[in-house]
Amino acid sequence: MLGVEKIDFWHKSDKRQLRAQLCKPSRLVPGRKIPLVAFDVGLQFRVWEIPLFAQIISLYGFAVVATEYNRIEIARGEIEDIVSAIRYARNSFEFVDSKTLLVGVSMGAASMLNIAAKYQKELGIAGIAALAPFADLARAYYYATAYTMTRPKDDPRVGLLKLYLKHIYAMPHIKPQEYISRSPTNFVPYIDCPVMLVHGKNDKIVPVDHSLELYYKMLYLGKDVKLRLVPGEGVHTPLLFSEQLRSLNFIGFLQSCLLTLKFLKNFR
Repeated sequence: MLGVEKIDFWHKSDKRQLRAQLCKPSRLVPGRKIPLVAFDVGLQFRVWEIPLFAQIISLYGFAVVATEYNRIEIARGEIEDIVSAIRYARNSFEFVDSKTLLVGVSMGAASMLNIAAKYQKELGIAGIAALAPFADLARAYYYATAYTMTRPKDDPRVGLLKLYLKHIYAMPHIKPQEYISRSPTNFVPYIDCPVMLVHGKNDKIVPVDHSLELYYKMLYLGKDVKLRLVPGEGVHTPLLFSEQLRSLNFIGFLQSCLLTLKFLKNFR
């Protein structure tokens, strides 16, 4: 993208070298430092093809980092890998300032909330934009199972939910504690930075009740949290022209992106 410089690098997580990429504005004022944004879209491991939206974020004056994973296990294997990439970027790029911002989509949003709860002080996490996050992973598992069993196979959402189920490392009724320990609703009490939740009102991949649960729980706990509901399926709109037009789904998708940019600008 014009105006964006991509930097490929390797970092070590769990004794394995992982490929990562950082995007930054091609022109920086000499001596100027910019905030670091860790970006994760969930189940994403080809991050050297960093999403267009991440590149757009960098145009607004941010260094955006994303990484591949050691393994793909729902809200489990990727967390330490993302943290490793953040540490590397903070320590290796002199144009990165002391603030770290987190942007996550879907499962990536659940991962970012988890990271904030555990590493906020160490990584200087100043804020989180969580787009269509899961709140309860067990509920998400049962919903995905029911959806894929009852909807036509050509529904594009079925394919995405089957991908989610493929990377389940254990079923919730067999290892319930694994799900409890990785469900954002259980660790939001430990998040002390501003959080913005964005969710499509008619999201069929992650129903909007997940964000509502997180929002009202954080509100009750006195956290700095905002909830923004957008039309249609939001970021989970299948990237097919016909689906984008259905009920004007693209409006919610665009609003989700614009709300994220507006939130990040507060920390620039």
